[in-house]
Amino acid sequence: MILVHPLFTDPIEIQNNKINIVILEHQHLFTKFIAEIFTQVNDGTGPFLLSHDGRKLDFAKNMDIVVDVFNLTVNQKKVINKLYSSLLITAQESEHYLTTSELLTNINVYLDEIIQDQSLALTYNEALDIAGIFKAADVRFAEEQEYLPEKLIDYMEVMTEYCNIECFAFVNLKSYMLETELKNFYRDVLYKRFKVILLESRIDSEIYELKDLENILILDKDLCEF
Repeated sequence: MILVHPLFTDPIEIQNNKINIVILEHQHLFTKFIAEIFTQVNDGTGPFLLSHDGRKLDFAKNMDIVVDVFNLTVNQKKVINKLYSSLLITAQESEHYLTTSELLTNINVYLDEIIQDQSLALTYNEALDIAGIFKAADVRFAEEQEYLPEKLIDYMEVMTEYCNIECFAFVNLKSYMLETELKNFYRDVLYKRFKVILLESRIDSEIYELKDLENILILDKDLCEF
C-alpha cells in the first residue's frame, strides 16, 4: 500500500511486515499533516492519495486515524450500524429464522395485550424488526480491555472486520507506551498483519530490539527528508 503527500518527495510505503513510522519534527507541519489526515478521513477531501497495487483507494473508507487513545471506542454509530446489519443477516439465516419470526410475533401479541388494558387509545409500530430489538437492548461491543496495547488491537480488529479499514494511523503513540507495552503492540500488529503508521513529532531513543521491525521516514526541522 502506498501513501502519497506533497510534503514528501517519495511515496510512503505502508507495509504489514513492519511498523511504519513517520516523524515530522517541524511542529507546524506536523499539526497540519495530522489535521489533513483527520479531515480527509472524515469527508474524503484532502491532499493524500492512497493506493494499492496501482489502484487508487477511497481514503475515507480505507484509512482511520486515532488521535486520543484514551477515549477510543469502537461503539461509534457507524460501527454499531454495521454490527446490526451483520446481526440481522445472522438472525435471518435458516437456523435462526423460525426463532426470529416467533420472537417478533410474540412481541406484537404482548404489546397488543398491554395496550388493550389501557384506558386511552394507544398504537405502536407493528412492523417491528429484529434490528429494533438489538437497538432497544443496546447490543454493542464489550470494551473490557484496560491494557493499552490490547485495547488498540481489539479496536483494529473490529474496524477491520466491520468497516473494512485497511490502514490505521496513530498520533504520538510512543509517548503513551512503556517499552514493554510497545514491544507487545508491535508483536501483535505484525502477527495480525495490520497496516499501521505511527505519526510522531520527535525522534525517540532507539529501542534496540525493535529497530529491525520499524520502517522509519523522517522530515526534520529543516525539511530534510531521510
